[in-house]
Amino acid sequence: MKQPIYHLSKNLAYDVFSNFTENTAQAILIVDLQPIKILYINPVARELWDVGKQSQSVDLQHLIHMIHHEDRGHALDRINGYCAEMDPTAWSSG
Repeated sequence: MKQPIYHLSKNLAYDVFSNFTENTAQAILIVDLQPIKILYINPVARELWDVGKQSQSVDLQHLIHMIHHEDRGHALDRINGYCAEMDPTAWSSG
């Protein structure tokens, strides 16, 4: 593909993204940070973290605690960087 993906139609871009996320060996999760809500968890992530099966609700705090404790602080710092106007205590690295 010679054109950048942003030149694709929304439907084709969605198909490319869906195909990638459904077939990759990487865990992918998409979170809306304001308001905090999990938008998507791919099959690998659902299996890896044993979450989001069928209509099961996924607790974001559960996923945060799945991050290795040595990496959690860095990950939360990055998240808070994107949400500067958000109360930093909303994301506990506990």
